[in-house]
Amino acid sequence: MFLVSCPALVLASCAEGIVGSFPAHSTRSRDVFRQWLDEIETGLALLRQTEPDANIAPYTVNLVTHRTNERLEGDLELCIRYQVPVVLTSKGALTDAVTRIHDYGGIVLHDVASRRHAEKAIEGGIDGLIVVAQGAGGHTGTINPFALMNEIRAFYDGPKRWRDLWSAGQGVGMARELISARVLVRQMKAEYREARRSFASVLAEDAERLTATAA
Repeated sequence: MFLVSCPALVLASCAEGIVGSFPAHSTRSRDVFRQWLDEIETGLALLRQTEPDANIAPYTVNLVTHRTNERLEGDLELCIRYQVPVVLTSKGALTDAVTRIHDYGGIVLHDVASRRHAEKAIEGGIDGLIVVAQGAGGHTGTINPFALMNEIRAFYDGPKRWRDLWSAGQGVGMARELISARVLVRQMKAEYREARRSFASVLAEDAERLTATAA
């Protein structure tokens, strides 16, 4: 989340097994970007050392790969130097950037808001798509999510491990109401688990009702 995500939130997420991410442009210079990467790498190393049995998730950086981004080459070089595990690209699927990230074993996911965006990203060799549909917070998607997903799935059969739908943005509180990043991530994790339990319960009730009707 632009100007909200930071090393503390990334580390808190990773510590709970959730992939933590931040946009490179949240840092106002390449030096600050490097400092953030140092802080995250140091924090993750400490987590792995102090909690060897914990499920520590990787982190990801959102990189604007449009040719008008004056910071692109420098930011990309830092992602390569630090071997950022997952890079989220947007505003342009550059084959060269994807290839260089793949060279060190990184994964590339790309934001798309239309079928044409998806086609260009796939041609560029990305590993997966982030479909930005109408209603996506902070973005400019204009196409109904059901229509856009069906259109993309008609020609793309990429990774589909994440089967659940989860909405986490319930509004922005006032500054004095904010809680720590770690508490926030734990709260979101608990809410997600509760949502899954509730969904499973609804499915079980529907199955019982269908069985009773059939009998």
